[in-house]
Amino acid sequence: MPVPAGGARRYDPSAMDVNPLGVLLEARSFLRPIAWRDTTPEPPSLDGCLVFPRDRRARSFDGTEVAYSVHGSGGPWVALVPGFVCNDTFWTYLVPALKDAYRVIVWDPRGLGMSGLPRSPGYRARNLSRDDFSIENIARDLLAVLDAEDVSETALVGHSMGGQTILESYRQFPDRVSALVSLTAPFESPLRTFYGHDFAGMFRAFSTAVFALPRPSVMVWRALFLANPSFTHRVAQMLRALGPDARVEDMQRYYRHLAYLDPLVVAKMAEAMHEHSAADVLAAVKVPTLIVAGTLDTFTPVSLAQSMHEKIEQSELVVVEGASHGAVVEKPDEVNAAVRSFLDRHVAAPPAGSP
Repeated sequence: MPVPAGGARRYDPSAMDVNPLGVLLEARSFLRPIAWRDTTPEPPSLDGCLVFPRDRRARSFDGTEVAYSVHGSGGPWVALVPGFVCNDTFWTYLVPALKDAYRVIVWDPRGLGMSGLPRSPGYRARNLSRDDFSIENIARDLLAVLDAEDVSETALVGHSMGGQTILESYRQFPDRVSALVSLTAPFESPLRTFYGHDFAGMFRAFSTAVFALPRPSVMVWRALFLANPSFTHRVAQMLRALGPDARVEDMQRYYRHLAYLDPLVVAKMAEAMHEHSAADVLAAVKVPTLIVAGTLDTFTPVSLAQSMHEKIEQSELVVVEGASHGAVVEKPDEVNAAVRSFLDRHVAAPPAGSP
């Protein structure tokens, strides 16, 4: 990925300007009904939000419809497991790097992307609970996709919260997992390691505040992500959620997808994530595992990755210099090479005629 001479990108004051015309053009998006997402969203409602199509559906244990697609026509299976409120932005470069030798599953956890909800949210999302979005349920959604494709064994690649999901999946169905890949991903709530501190108390206060907000405040939420993606991107970099090599062109679909999520539902998803821990799974993992960390990651610091590496017996640790929590799109060449090398060594089918 190209970087201007001299290293990190320079601050561009124009990125802080809000374009009034852009806001007007997005007026229809701003005025979309707050509870627009019912049990199954329609494709036009997420126009411009996804990188890859979702042309297949699976039915999860509680009736939730799970949207997914398969890329590649042969080879071992690899399922990509997204992070907290993530669309497929972070798979932009990884899918092309794998699909020539693997069958790659891109899917949306419940309530995200083109996947549905277990029931209609109702007024202020009162019909949905934190438990609906538990990591345990997300792992069961993944299992439904594997069953739909008759996948007997797959490698699981998790980014961010996807690291919790792949470890929970290993807990639930270890015989279906051939390998694990953790991309800047924790084994429990990143709020316990964010900026090197425990933010659990602050999170509880934030969650309470979100539930108390009047519904029209969702317009402010949408404005944060729709009015000026360059401004949003700059703020994300200032907060060190993304590194200097993250490009706004790569992240625009991610911001647009976030804009159309209900903050009340997002808060319930966050509570579910925070309640989960797979710390007890680490020592029980018996499959090859790759752990990728970024030196600038404030969510899952290198020290956390090192701790995981020490606890997982068959693990490898790769540290990417100058990469943050978004290393998979910030440093795609390095991350793709690490993932592909690992899968080729541990998962790839042996050449024809070999013993």
